[in-house]
Amino acid sequence: MTLLAICDRDGVVLGSREGIARIANINKDEVFAAWETLLSPDPDSSDKERAPENEGRRVEALSGGFRILNYAYYRGIRNDEDRREQNREAQERWRNKPRSARVSHGKPRSAHAEAEAEAEVGPHPPTPSRGRRERVVFVPPTPAEVDAYVAEKYPEFVGQVRGDDFVAHYRTGGWVYGKSRTPMKDWHAAVFTWISKRMKEE
Repeated sequence: MTLLAICDRDGVVLGSREGIARIANINKDEVFAAWETLLSPDPDSSDKERAPENEGRRVEALSGGFRILNYAYYRGIRNDEDRREQNREAQERWRNKPRSARVSHGKPRSAHAEAEAEAEVGPHPPTPSRGRRERVVFVPPTPAEVDAYVAEKYPEFVGQVRGDDFVAHYRTGGWVYGKSRTPMKDWHAAVFTWISKRMKEE
């Protein structure tokens, strides 16, 4: 718990075992066994399927500190939960608005701006009219979500494909594909394209 509380966004904690034990307020004798467990392979770990190269270890030693090996994966899950909660709240606000306040194509530009602001939080609820498809709004991923996806689907590219670079590249370009500037609908597919390009460059 102490490692999770003081790590950076990559799951890295700088410090010695003794220093971290002092922060956790655990005496040296008790913490020795805990470190051995965290740093040793665990044959029963659920992470062995996602990242077999870690052999179930929770933590690895670095120069000057330690890294939580499954941090990106679990942080990605947490971000997904936060996003779903934001979507639920946005849809609840939409449902609670008077019908007269809901935006239509005939409304002035300021009303459209309000609709776009809500679209950034998540998709609008289904429209009541029959036969019309629900408008799906693309929600860009966070760097942590990209890192977690790469760790799960393409573990051999962990470290080579960074969520920060991916998000910065597509955010700058407006989340569109190539010369045709086709709006992105599925960032997971874009990760595959991103990896393929880097393989060709190598």
